[in-house]
Amino acid sequence: MVDVQAVSAKIVDRATRIIMEVTRADKATAQETLKRAGGSAKIAIVMLVKGIDRAEAIALLEQNGGFLRRVLEGTLNKRVQT
Repeated sequence: MVDVQAVSAKIVDRATRIIMEVTRADKATAQETLKRAGGSAKIAIVMLVKGIDRAEAIALLEQNGGFLRRVLEGTLNKRVQT
């Protein structure tokens, strides 16, 4: 359930927890990145794990058919250091 668009407080909280779990980022980092990702948990995760900006994350997801797993293959062991 990573394809979450954070629009309500409840969904923002859920998206933040998903980002924290996948990337091991702290809450503040997850929340800030979610904002910079336009509310997309998937884009925020790519931004954090890959260390790239929103436009690059979107392009990378598009190149991989929108599949987060394809984008992150081989990189999940390199999670965010906060």
